[in-house]
Amino acid sequence: MNERADTANRRTPGSVVDAAPAQRTAPLRVALIALASDHGIRGEMGLLFGRRAELHLARVSASDKFDGKSLVATTADIGRAVRWMGLAHEVDVAAYGCTSATVIVGEKAVADSLQAVLPGVPATTPIAAARSALARLGVRRIALLTPYPLAIHRAVADHLTRHGLEIVDEKCLDIAIDREITDYPAADLRARILELNRKMAEAIFVSCTSLRIAGAIADLESVTGLPVVTSNQALAWHCLELAGRPANFPGLGRLLAGR
Repeated sequence: MNERADTANRRTPGSVVDAAPAQRTAPLRVALIALASDHGIRGEMGLLFGRRAELHLARVSASDKFDGKSLVATTADIGRAVRWMGLAHEVDVAAYGCTSATVIVGEKAVADSLQAVLPGVPATTPIAAARSALARLGVRRIALLTPYPLAIHRAVADHLTRHGLEIVDEKCLDIAIDREITDYPAADLRARILELNRKMAEAIFVSCTSLRIAGAIADLESVTGLPVVTSNQALAWHCLELAGRPANFPGLGRLLAGR
């Protein structure tokens, strides 16, 4: 078992600065449980939250090469990771940071694991957050891109359709190594997203917390004319929503701009 816990209170370079710092409230305290193999989530969440959140990050053991079985195994250590962090009830919201593992294990099972160790603390996952975000945007028809192996991609797509979303086009990058997902070239990722047939789509959903994409959301929305929702962006937005602090800041997509 390899676990690592750390607390991020610094603003990630390039993050959006509040327009009126004097009016800021205390940072949102977020307990984030992430996979040890996820090399993208910390930087993405730092960019998305900026100084608005105090991020308490704990890692659960995870193989860099993943499949359904390895994803299921990551959720078994959620409770231990939170206890090892020693957070007790000193956080405002809890989040499990893996979209695909939540789909494979089940949203309720992951939520129950978080509630068991942090009772009374609102909890979320990237897939639950994405569904809530798309509902908030009034979206039912989406174009979907995931970096996962085909079987995991299919599970995510099926999960979304079972929850009432219509996938009008989809693209699977078929990458089985988490580090390779994080290191996927930004220009190639942008090109793959723009290759999606968006004619009937109301939004684009890019799944996976390992992807580095937060800084490109505004550009993608400008080019496509559609809202772009990503796993980490939705997770940050939902954490704020659950804590009663609705997002209303520019530069990171329509969702976080509150429109």
